[in-house]
Amino acid sequence: MYILKLPWLNHEEEHRKHEVYSLSISPDGSRLASGGLDGKVRIWSVADILKYRDGTLVKDNTCKPLCSMSRHTGAVTVVKFSPDGRFLASGSDDKVLLIWEKDEEARPVFGEVDNVEHWTVTKRVVAHDNDIQDMAWAPDSSILVTVGLDRSIIIWNGSTFEKIKRFDVHQSHVKGVVFDPANKYFATSSDDRSIRIFRYHKGSEISFSIEKNVLQPFKKSPLTTYFRRLSWSPDGQHLAAPNATNGPVTSIAIINRGTWDSDISLIGHESPCEVASFSPILYESNENGETKISSTLATGGQDKTLVIWNTASSSPIVVFEDIFYKTITDLCWTPDGKTLFACSLDGTIAAIVFEESELGKSVPSNKTDEILNRYGVDKESMVFAESANQLILEEKAAEFQKTLSDKHMDRLLRIEQSTIQKPAPRPIPPPVSQPATPHLPAAPQQDPSKTKLNRAVLTNGKKRVAPTLISVSSASTHASNKFQNVTVSTKKVENEKAATNLLSKTPFSLPKFGLHTSVHGYFVKKVVQEDDEENEGDEIDDYEEDEDEEDEEDDLLYSTKKRKTKQEIPILQLQPSYDSSRLIYKRLIDGDQHSILEAQNYEDPEDDEPTIVRAKTNGKLMFETYLKDRITGITGEFDKYWILATDTCALLIYSPTGRMLYQRIELGYNISFMSCKADSLIVLTDDYIIHSYDLKRFKKLHKKVSLAPIM
Repeated sequence: MYILKLPWLNHEEEHRKHEVYSLSISPDGSRLASGGLDGKVRIWSVADILKYRDGTLVKDNTCKPLCSMSRHTGAVTVVKFSPDGRFLASGSDDKVLLIWEKDEEARPVFGEVDNVEHWTVTKRVVAHDNDIQDMAWAPDSSILVTVGLDRSIIIWNGSTFEKIKRFDVHQSHVKGVVFDPANKYFATSSDDRSIRIFRYHKGSEISFSIEKNVLQPFKKSPLTTYFRRLSWSPDGQHLAAPNATNGPVTSIAIINRGTWDSDISLIGHESPCEVASFSPILYESNENGETKISSTLATGGQDKTLVIWNTASSSPIVVFEDIFYKTITDLCWTPDGKTLFACSLDGTIAAIVFEESELGKSVPSNKTDEILNRYGVDKESMVFAESANQLILEEKAAEFQKTLSDKHMDRLLRIEQSTIQKPAPRPIPPPVSQPATPHLPAAPQQDPSKTKLNRAVLTNGKKRVAPTLISVSSASTHASNKFQNVTVSTKKVENEKAATNLLSKTPFSLPKFGLHTSVHGYFVKKVVQEDDEENEGDEIDDYEEDEDEEDEEDDLLYSTKKRKTKQEIPILQLQPSYDSSRLIYKRLIDGDQHSILEAQNYEDPEDDEPTIVRAKTNGKLMFETYLKDRITGITGEFDKYWILATDTCALLIYSPTGRMLYQRIELGYNISFMSCKADSLIVLTDDYIIHSYDLKRFKKLHKKVSLAPIM
């Protein structure tokens, strides 16, 4: 393979390289389009780029773009060629969507006299209310979908570019969109940590529906990526989604078609991944006499590393490091799958050229179309169902629609008949002597004095009236019998409880509201006693005279707490050692050396801003990371460990250089105190359970030890 990084292949202007955000290859593989921070869309000749791989050619007049277009007023964030090769669409943070078409007459445009090719704007649309982040064409170029930071998904006609539909189903920025090669679905990825799978049906009118909302792989994905660019495999089986997580590790989620579950994660990037791109070519290999078809995936992100994967292998094929100095923003393959182009925020564009059969034996395109036909549709038609279940479902839906239509027609006919049969109004209406409805037999009136009420005697001796169902004649008797039955069964349970009470009592007294109130301190507000008449219906929690001993002790404990609250004295003076303030820090000292770890929490939990964690040793920054959770406490051992407690009852253990040593430990209760010495860590949670760990061997020293007996 060859890596080409030509000095003139960039967005440079006045000796400054601007960030490059997007790349796209034309369907015939002859043109490369790029867009960047300089607000220009540039067209490059792929042949002129690849001819420099032998290293003997010198720079000539072909070392420049074929065309440079500056019609956007902001940074160009995305460019896409249409699959039929006729149009080039570009989106920008100026909220404008431009549709470009090559001018075959080569008429020069003012300000672009040096261009070899000339592209003109055939359509200009103010598409979104905020930046346009990504777009995708349908495989047959019939529709175009754009997404942006305004949370919207807008669908355009692929020839007239009129708006067909707009969806606002995401709760945050939408940063990626991709089409299914079988031309049945498209998927969008958003900062609300979800992927929406849309299904669309083509007929007299195009209809859309949400097939699935995928959440599982993205529940803890970071919000620091600028893009979430998806990719669909050429056989239509898998959807690669960047910026997913597998535990504490960043990953690329592989979502299976149909079930839309994700049981495979590609782990290897050290920082969040921003873009994934499948090669358009399938590859076949022979293993044990069986032919297996696989696909190739390229991924890149904030760790400035480009990784090539193959679905037939669990490990990467190749990992490219130090090609770029900043985040990789976009990837695209040539139609023959032999060249991969990548761009970065450092303002450069690189080409990775693979040798023949280096990635495997390529599968012919007609065989790829046969594989897509398994889903009932190819790129040219959309008339077959994907499975037999779909046919049954569509048949039932048609019958249901027909039933609704028949019911609607019957209702209209009844209204029409009632209108026809209605008598003509008379000039002087006669006085109404009797109701229009037929007479009903009058119900016998009951003497109020003889009416029996469902009276119930409560435990405190007071009387209460139970409600009666007036729609059932025997409701009164039934309700009374039911109340008596419940009373008898309750008495039986109480007698059984009293018999076993002495055996089930603990040898120590526990706080009324749980052990966690002893850790945090619990204040019982003074209860204002109201009049008996106002509280007559609520006095159902008083104690009986024949109450068991445990209830009497609870009553005494409760009354004791009430007496304490008059002076606002907590149950115990213990207070948690850590709190969720804005800034948490910890200093470790070893002789003349010192280390500091500080965590800056976000102000509002509703914000999307992460918690910033920084570690310094002797004033030198060792590492900086971003967390979704708030940090409530920090401890550690100098030059060995940093331990962080989160508001989600978890422990995070880092090395002095920022490497996460172990997976996060979920404790289930808030952490009140923790301390680390040498390789030992002790943690006290607010349920008064002590956890102890050996960090060197990562083992628990003791099982859960409860402090309840000494309470």
